[in-house]
Amino acid sequence: MPTEYSPVAELNLLKEFQDGVGYENYADGFGLSEYGDMSGLVAGWSDDPEFTGRLIPFAQATGGGSFYALCLPRRRSRRWRTAARRPHRCRRPARGRLR
Repeated sequence: MPTEYSPVAELNLLKEFQDGVGYENYADGFGLSEYGDMSGLVAGWSDDPEFTGRLIPFAQATGGGSFYALCLPRRRSRRWRTAARRPHRCRRPARGRLR
C-alpha cells in the first residue's frame, strides 16, 4: 500500500496523478509540494505560531512563490470547515495579532 501524502483523500489522489504525469506538467505553475512544509509561509508571511499553526501548506500556486494552504478554524480542533458552513478566511496577522 502506498504511503499517504496527506490526511486529505482528494490531495492523495492528486499526488498520485502528479507522480504519474510529473510536477507542473498538468497545470501551469501548479504542483504539490511537501505537505505541511512551513518554510515558504514563515519566510514570506509570518513566523507567528498563532497564525502559522492554523495553516497547512500543500502546493505551489505559481513559479513566483505563491502557495496553497488549508486553513484550520480558529478553535483548536483539527476538523475542517465544510462548504455548507459560513466561509472562513485565514488572514495575515496585523501588528503581530490574528484578526
